[in-house]
Amino acid sequence: VLYRVPNTADLADSTLFTSNTRQIYCFHGGELLCVDVLTGERTVIYAAGRVVDQVLCYSDVLYFLAVEGDTLSLLRFYHPTMTLDVLYRQPALDIPDSWYDLHRPDSNLSPVTWETIHPAFWDAIQPLLDDPSLLTNEQISPTIFNREYLTTHPLSDEATRFCFMHLQPELNLRPRLLGIYDPVTDTYSEQYGIYDVCYFGTGIEGCEHFSDDPEVE
Repeated sequence: VLYRVPNTADLADSTLFTSNTRQIYCFHGGELLCVDVLTGERTVIYAAGRVVDQVLCYSDVLYFLAVEGDTLSLLRFYHPTMTLDVLYRQPALDIPDSWYDLHRPDSNLSPVTWETIHPAFWDAIQPLLDDPSLLTNEQISPTIFNREYLTTHPLSDEATRFCFMHLQPELNLRPRLLGIYDPVTDTYSEQYGIYDVCYFGTGIEGCEHFSDDPEVE
């Protein structure tokens, strides 16, 4: 039996992350909403500029990354009690939203990790994007290594990683940044890593190419 929740036609493009017999929880634009199934009444739990990624840990705990102005926030929402906690804040990078990749933790006590681009690496390739004649690496296609392609594809895109893999030794920089928040100790740390062809499509988990030193030896 299908049931249409009243007054929710404009939520067709929302991202549903969990529900129960009476409420639907979803992201709509930069808002985290609780929607009553019977009445369609909405409760705004959180409003941000942009929600760049989210993962559900089991069925009750939602983690998400949100950008508000120039600040990136890691938040945790526990929907049985409607509890929202801001776990960590840091300056937001000037990068596409799709370049944040939040990983699902093993439990609500496990470290929460997300992958993005190392800002020093992103800064280093700006001159190459502005002047393609400076790009001397013949392995990289100009149809891929351009600002339009890179900023409209996620960081997990294989072609994007291919470009960065071939540039990392030339620039002597590790392009991957892993942010790690430990809820047990309430501490945040960062690691830097390289791209390797054998890790295409696998994300960051299980990759051994990480070091606190951002420079390639």
